[in-house]
Amino acid sequence: MNQKENVASALGSILLGILLIVMKGKIITAAITLLAVFVIVGAIMDFVAGLVNYGIVKSVAGICILVFGWVFASLAFYILAAGIRKRFQNVDLEVCVKEIVNYIKSMQ
Repeated sequence: MNQKENVASALGSILLGILLIVMKGKIITAAITLLAVFVIVGAIMDFVAGLVNYGIVKSVAGICILVFGWVFASLAFYILAAGIRKRFQNVDLEVCVKEIVNYIKSMQ
């Protein structure tokens, strides 16, 4: 790692520590946002270094993390809160959907 990467890593660690102390309840949201920001900053650094292809890929990934990250985190929390412990295999889609419907009906 060069000195710029060490400074960026140290600043990120300090910022994450502050977020853990201040925002106990919303740390997942903050972590997703922080990850997206780091990926976008990495994309900007790639653009500046002349690595356009890497910059484009990282910027798209950062935007996707920023936009869809909360959706996946919320979905994971809903699944954990629902207490779904059974795993469904998607060998045959119709059979899988029927198993899911039967499982949901049995839970009610």
